[in-house]
Amino acid sequence: MLKNLIIILCIIFLGGHPLFPTAEYFLLTDVGSSAEMIGIGNIEGFSKSSNSVFENPASLYRVDNYSTSFFTTTFMGEVVYSNVSAAYNTPWGVVAAGYMSTGVSGIPFTGEDRFGEFFVISFFNYTNALGKIAYQMTPAENFYVGAAGTWYQNEIADVTGTGYNIDAGMFYVLDELELSVFARNLITASKATYNNGGEEIFPLQVLYGLKYNYHWTQLHVQL
Repeated sequence: MLKNLIIILCIIFLGGHPLFPTAEYFLLTDVGSSAEMIGIGNIEGFSKSSNSVFENPASLYRVDNYSTSFFTTTFMGEVVYSNVSAAYNTPWGVVAAGYMSTGVSGIPFTGEDRFGEFFVISFFNYTNALGKIAYQMTPAENFYVGAAGTWYQNEIADVTGTGYNIDAGMFYVLDELELSVFARNLITASKATYNNGGEEIFPLQVLYGLKYNYHWTQLHVQL
């Protein structure tokens, strides 16, 4: 049973890459989901709290009872990034939810007069946000699987784009080794559609991670 599950998940992850490039949606998860994840070199899938909802949903198995997380930072003095998440361990598995956003306010929209001088006409905001709902279960000892639904929204002035997709992952523990495999945006046909008629695809991301624990040392590898 375990072997069949691993084979099926690997086939799904490896067989879903799009063949032709097109405009891609910017994924907020590329920025980082927590200080813990950024601290180990942006390696994903090994978080120990509710912020796993933004990474490999299968690693939510680490939540013993309940977990909450909040993370915020500012880039270049004006780009505000933040996320919040919560997870709860039920008798049937772990359920979790999270919200992540980044944005800039007061961006000037300028014009040019007949003398070649630029002036401010108005100001607009930029916001990129996503929400996630995840579920994790344990089909076999030391083997964990999870899935998450994702809502995306991107706003630039009065242009708004929205879309939906699905993530899935598995996590396996063998003595001192931990294996994390998960994919974002498995529905490759799904797109973010904008109110001005534009479209962007959600890029499929497949991440393979390996962690080796040796006394007080941890070695992480990610592809």
